[in-house]
Amino acid sequence: MHIVTRPRPEVLTVKFKDKTYQATMDGNGAFVPEDLGNFMVATGLVGKGHDPDPGPQWEKVGNGWGAAIPRYQHWCKEIPRSDVDETATPEAVAAILERRAK
Repeated sequence: MHIVTRPRPEVLTVKFKDKTYQATMDGNGAFVPEDLGNFMVATGLVGKGHDPDPGPQWEKVGNGWGAAIPRYQHWCKEIPRSDVDETATPEAVAAILERRAK
């Protein structure tokens, strides 16, 4: 039997300019701000795609339109510094979860 991988979301965590970002890649890749994308390509984390950036979008409110939705919100978000734990290795997290389970 021949099997192939199925497209699935992949979340990449990137440290750039003293900030941490999460880029969620789907089957068609992701869109991120230009400077972050150039950094990710230069470090070899991803390849550069060819699709143009998404156009502007607005919230739908009742019968009209509300505030503008940030252009890359669907794919890329900044992780607050308080949510980033530099000491949380996979082993440390597994030990914590194991203790909680007991």
